[in-house]
Amino acid sequence: MSKLRFLDESLIFSFGGRYDKYKLELITDGYNETTSNFVPSVGVAFLPFEWLKLRANYAEGFAMPTPTQMAGNQTNLPNNSLKPEESKTFEIGADIYYDFITASFTYFHTDWKNKIVSNAVPGTFNPNNNNPWFRNENIEGATIAGFEFSLNADLGQAFNQDYILQPYVNVTYLPTRKNKDYSGSTSSVQAYGFDTLYRIAKITVAFGITFTKPSWNFTSTLSARYMGGTISRNYGTGEEVPITYIKYNNGTIVDLSAEKRLLDWGEKGHLNIKGAINNLFDKYDQPYINYPRPGRNFYLGVAYEF
Repeated sequence: MSKLRFLDESLIFSFGGRYDKYKLELITDGYNETTSNFVPSVGVAFLPFEWLKLRANYAEGFAMPTPTQMAGNQTNLPNNSLKPEESKTFEIGADIYYDFITASFTYFHTDWKNKIVSNAVPGTFNPNNNNPWFRNENIEGATIAGFEFSLNADLGQAFNQDYILQPYVNVTYLPTRKNKDYSGSTSSVQAYGFDTLYRIAKITVAFGITFTKPSWNFTSTLSARYMGGTISRNYGTGEEVPITYIKYNNGTIVDLSAEKRLLDWGEKGHLNIKGAINNLFDKYDQPYINYPRPGRNFYLGVAYEF
């Protein structure tokens, strides 16, 4: 990565690249291949004011399939012919740093080639879970586009206090989650007439508030997350859920955590106690059908840091 700065560092150009060299070897049939790949990234940022940054970026992505995706496991059959995922992303946005407020807004558009999805294999039966076998496969193309927004404020700084009281919110909205593999007979979504990528929510929201008191060596966070509806495969029957977007989590999930320093030995380190209550209100939380998350659960521990 490299950067060029002009106009008293108010205009910044960035350039980068990633080079991968990898080897695929299938021990069972003697297959052996070594190849490489290079992906670039470029960007520009302009600061018309000290508190405002305007930016635009273009980047290409590359990801090898994992060994598990290729070799299979207790739910997925092997697929030795999986290709690497490739993507092209363009984004524009703005960042604001004004007094005690920080905000960010981004629009992004990503096109995928050979995106890897897990599809049911018709006519198969998996004795491990009484469901059909699945297999990771490449779809020819996919597009995800949408907006990201974040906002946080330090109310302690706003009122000249010796603590940090920081409410925050992060929103991701994806109006485009398109599976472009119209001709792919193995695409489980296309097989039922859908062109929406499944298991990707249209909207996700994370929000909360953090309190930190340095003189007490104490910090605590009350956080919440909301996940909008998704199209999800009904693994119990091997059939798609209806076209309408269904929300599998009942309400907003709230977590509470805190950390306090118990002992401080200077250069020899310090001892902290950490605690958390996850899913504080014990809400039913199932973002994907047949994949429930835990109800209310607790965590308590100590950590020595040096």
